Amino acid sequence: MPEIKFIGTSSGKTSLKRFHSAFIVSTNNYRMLVDAGDGISKALLAQNVHHDEIDGIVITHLHPDHFSGLASLIIQMKMSRRTKQLDLFCSEDISENLKTYLKISYVDSEKLDFELKINRVQSNFNVVVSPGLSFIARKNTHLIHYEEEFDKERLSSSCISLLFQFDGKNIFYTGDIGGKNDLNLFQDYPIDIIIAEVTHVDLKYIIDFALKKGINKILLTHIPDELEKSLSRTLSELSAGSPIDIMLAYDGMTYNIQ
Repeated sequence: MPEIKFIGTSSGKTSLKRFHSAFIVSTNNYRMLVDAGDGISKALLAQNVHHDEIDGIVITHLHPDHFSGLASLIIQMKMSRRTKQLDLFCSEDISENLKTYLKISYVDSEKLDFELKINRVQSNFNVVVSPGLSFIARKNTHLIHYEEEFDKERLSSSCISLLFQFDGKNIFYTGDIGGKNDLNLFQDYPIDIIIAEVTHVDLKYIIDFALKKGINKILLTHIPDELEKSLSRTLSELSAGSPIDIMLAYDGMTYNIQ
């Protein structure tokens, strides 16, 4: 059964209770890891996911809590004697930065026993990952305040949100966003489930968006320790009268797509 498994649900601030934000989208024939921040290799093992079970990885942006564990994870795959291809997806804007990061981390694709295929994702282009699983990426405003500075140095500050399409469902992952307006990035698509971060956007805006779009399932992640109690309290107060099923994700939580 298609499912979403949360590997980490914390914010960018390191937590003793949660690993950095990451989850796996699984179909019958493919498992895609979304982001690979600091500590991802250990986080996967903590959730009983062997590194070799990952077929592909998509990186939303280059904040350390979303990508800095990637090189280590690939080395762990090498040490586990992986032989099957690993697909790596990222915005075309950051692909060269990511290649440089892997190179200076001594991840030499020619010395791996498996093919590391880096896929440069164009904005608004439907990426078919495997039969029955695809996604669309659109740039959000999370890192927009870095653009002028980065452009001068010929670097990219791109950050993407994702719309996964599989098993007849559309699942919107906000990723880290710049504010409430980024919730509308995929307003031209029907959305069945939204996986939303709660560090950079207030919960009330997420709920308002879901009500407007007719979304009845919200999975909340990227949860700072200092907000956990207040979020739990708010959800308890909403549960009785809300038409929306809202869940505060936790490390190891699995949600079956029905």
